[in-house]
Parts: sequence; structure tokens; C-alpha cells
Amino acid sequence: SSTLCVWIAALVVEHSNGSLYWHLLKASPEVSDWLAAAGVLRLGLYPLHQWLPIELDREPDRSVLLIAIPSMVGLALWARLALAQALPIESIVPTLAVLSALVGALLAWRSPQPRQGLPLAALSLLGLAVVGAVTPTTIGTPSVAALNWLFIVVCLFISRGLDRRSPWWMGGAVIAGLSLAGIPGTLGFIVRDQLIGGLIESQAWFMLAALLIAEALLIGYTARLIVTPADEAEPCSSLRQISFGLALAVAAVPLVAFALASSLAPGVPTLQAMLVDMSAADGLAWAAPIVVGLILAWQNHRVVPVESALATQPIWASWLRLEWLTRLVAYPVRWIAEVVRRLAGVVEGEGGLYVKMKGDKLLDVKLKLFEPPRLFEAFLRGRNDSEAPDITARICGISPVCYRISHLHSMCS
Repeated sequence: SSTLCVWIAALVVEHSNGSLYWHLLKASPEVSDWLAAAGVLRLGLYPLHQWLPIELDREPDRSVLLIAIPSMVGLALWARLALAQALPIESIVPTLAVLSALVGALLAWRSPQPRQGLPLAALSLLGLAVVGAVTPTTIGTPSVAALNWLFIVVCLFISRGLDRRSPWWMGGAVIAGLSLAGIPGTLGFIVRDQLIGGLIESQAWFMLAALLIAEALLIGYTARLIVTPADEAEPCSSLRQISFGLALAVAAVPLVAFALASSLAPGVPTLQAMLVDMSAADGLAWAAPIVVGLILAWQNHRVVPVESALATQPIWASWLRLEWLTRLVAYPVRWIAEVVRRLAGVVEGEGGLYVKMKGDKLLDVKLKLFEPPRLFEAFLRGRNDSEAPDITARICGISPVCYRISHLHSMCS
């Protein structure tokens, strides 16, 4: 559906004799709407996040690819629209972004097992990044917000929890937590400073309050994730240790390097300029989520006790996760799939394979074909034998050669 929206936008541009190159694109309101819809569908904002993997099983480091790559494509599209000044004037995206930030942060913080909340934390961080893309800020902030989201998510997914024997594997999560909190010297400080300043300047108080609440919950969740003892096995082989170390370095180093080297993040103020220009209101909005988040992390064991780690989620959490919507959508999909399967059985037929084994020994194999009657015998009565191959070939439009050859074999035998 996202690709379809891009195609429609391209057709509208070509119909108006416009250019499909970004640097020459002059997007009309209709084109902006279609491209924005493509970005929203690809992002997977709440409640359009149903395709995102929620259950990570025991491979969170590999699951990050399913979350990061599609959403990064949507963020890149939105950043392109922002740079081309082609974002829709009125859109539902800011509302969905704020909703994603709040719901994702709340569900992640409320997760009994910290690792289970990683996809929900990624959803919340995605909402914050989209808020940064639609908020009036400096021209480079949308791109920086997208990079900050990507590096933080990758670090949190592939890092391990607290382990005194090998604490270096939690280094990526610590750097990601510092960037998430917006500590000076990290990429997150640039994003938070520009975002808070833009919301205060535009007097978007509701969005600012929602942003601060989501950040406080995320900081509390991330602190709990870092200090929770690791439950994954440490990389054993040298090759796996090297690959994990390189992945952590690639994700964690840019969170600091992009912030300290202003040439790597063009279009945003330097660290010194932001610290000098920070007002009292900006400083209060910056510090409040950090303080509240650390308090939430400290008090979290009273809200989500360890004994409930394997317990079922509360009803309100299931409703917020939209599990009922997933089941509602899955029912007609299963019904349609069953109808298609039965129709395929009528058109193409079905086969059943019966295998009998005792231990590792194969005792019996039976293949049963359930082919419905074609009733082509009536068409063949009174026909010349030279006409029969062409008639029998029309039993099936997908595999006519099989029926033609089968009839020729029967005639020649």
C-alpha cells in the first residue's frame, strides 16, 4: 500500500508535466498528501503498527532489522519532504506520532520483562522522531532525529543487560540511554534541544507535555533495561564476538561523534551555541523527564514486581496493544484464505500424503489424489481422434501440456 501511494504520486506529477527528481520536485498539495500517506504507512505509527514484530523470542539482535529498515525508509521519505518543504499543511501525522510516543512508552515501561518492551520502546522513539520531523526547527533536525532514532534502537536491541563478568557488552545500551536522555555531547541532546525549543516557540503546549511524559517513561524503561541482569548467552566464538563488537561500535560511536563534530551534522547549531542559547524554560523541560524517569526506574519494581514477569498482561495493556484489532483483522483473512483454498481444490485438485514411520524406519507411504470429475468425456463423444488432444488440453488453463500428453499416451497405448 505504501508503494502504491508513491506510484500514484508519481503519476500525478507526470500528469502535471512535473519532474520526478527530488531537487526539481515542486509538489502540489495532492502529491504531498500521497507521499505523506506512503511515509505514514511505511513508518508503522500507532495504530498502524500491526505489522511490526512484537514477540522477539530469543533473537532481539536479528529482530531489529524488521523494525529499523521499513521505518527508516518512512523516516527518510518524511525527511525528504521536509527538506523539499512539501509536507502537508494539515495532517494527522503529528497526532499519530504523539500517540505512538505515549502508548509505546507506557507499554514498554509496563512490560514485565524489559527485553519484551524493546519493540514498544522502538515505536515510542519512532513517534518522537516523527514529532521532530514535523516541528518547526532548524533544517537539519529531521535528519538528525532519524539518525538518533536508528542508532538508539540498534544499540538497545543488540546490547546485553548488566553483567559484571563482561560489562562491555552493555556499553552500547549505556550510550543509547545517555542519548535518549539528551545528555550534552550526544546526538540526542541536539534533537531534544531543538525539539523542545521549537515546541515552546510555537506554543504547542499539549504536544510538549505529551513529549515530556513519553520521554520520562522511556528514560525510566531504558534505565531498568540497562541494570537488569542479562538473560542472553554471551557471544562465544571469536567471529561472533567481533561481529557483535563491530555492530555495537557502528551504532554507538555516531551517537557521540555526530554531536561533537559539527561538520557531520550540517544544518544544526553547535553544542556550545545550544548550551549558550538554552533558556530557563528549555532547561526545565530538558531536566524534568530525566529526573522523573530515574524516579520511575527506581520505583518500577513496586509497579511491575518481578514475580509477575511471567504473568499475563493487564486488560488495558492488551487493549492498548490492539491485540483485539489483530484478531478482528485476522478472522476475515483466515476466512478468505479458506475460501481460496477450497476454490483452488475445485480448480486444481488436492492431494494427500500418508506416511507411516516407526522410529527412524519408514514403513509405508501412500499418495491419495482427490481430483473432482472434469466431465470432459461428454465433449469427446462423437469427435474425431485428432480433435481430442486440443479438447483435453483445455481441462486446465495452467497445465494444458500435461493433459494433452496424457491423452496422447492413452491413445497410443
